[in-house]
Amino acid sequence: IDGEQSKHKTHHHHHPHHDEAIHRTGFPLLVFSHGLTGTNEEHSMLLSDIARHGYVVAALTHQDGSAARARMENGSTLYYQAQYDVDRPSQVKRRQAEFAAVREHVLEKSPEDLRAVIDRKTVIAGGFSYGATTAALESVTNPEEYQGVILFDGWFHVDGLDYPADVHRKGIQHPSLIMTSSRFDPTHPYARAGKRVAERAASLVSPCRAVELPDSAHEHFVDLPFWVPMKPPRCCCPRQPEGALANIMTVRDETLQFLALRARANDVV
Repeated sequence: IDGEQSKHKTHHHHHPHHDEAIHRTGFPLLVFSHGLTGTNEEHSMLLSDIARHGYVVAALTHQDGSAARARMENGSTLYYQAQYDVDRPSQVKRRQAEFAAVREHVLEKSPEDLRAVIDRKTVIAGGFSYGATTAALESVTNPEEYQGVILFDGWFHVDGLDYPADVHRKGIQHPSLIMTSSRFDPTHPYARAGKRVAERAASLVSPCRAVELPDSAHEHFVDLPFWVPMKPPRCCCPRQPEGALANIMTVRDETLQFLALRARANDVV
């Protein structure tokens, strides 16, 4: 979802092995938000693969200056706004509003043939990093609109404060998949805040699955293995993305399992 054509780019593929319950009731919808300085393209391989298993995926590129590059409706390009005094709690509210607008557009204003195959009883909010923050806030702002939440290495602490305040106060109110990397020390404020979000979610609703990727970095949640060689020359890339491919496959498998469970839980056939 990126500027032109009402800002929407959706993926919808038939896959011969997708769950038959999903086929009977329609295709669940996953709305997905990218991280700070990212775009919807950083998860193209992952989300396209998920779509091929029988899901509609709407991945947006935010137009608030937090994306590396965003195409606007008028055809212009907005590049990342490198400002170090940004009010993140306010910015994430704008991102959340964009997230909600994407969901509403896909369900109400997208082409009729797409709307006809979506299972409106199974809508999932998802995101990576700042996108996980965005998806979490949207899920507690409009809880009646979602049946599940997927958070990849969320950013829930900034400037000495846990945020968004509503996420920490209300807690995730849906079945959730919360995946984290092992980069941060468990005592790091980011890690502690993320753990509190997961623990609060687990105390409110079941299932809430928390998974830490082994020997992982933050970027192991994006399409890194498909951008650079697994064994690049040390002269040009001294840090090898070791474990990245295995971890992105784990992310894919955990996500598909969670989505299938949510689809079956909402199947009334």
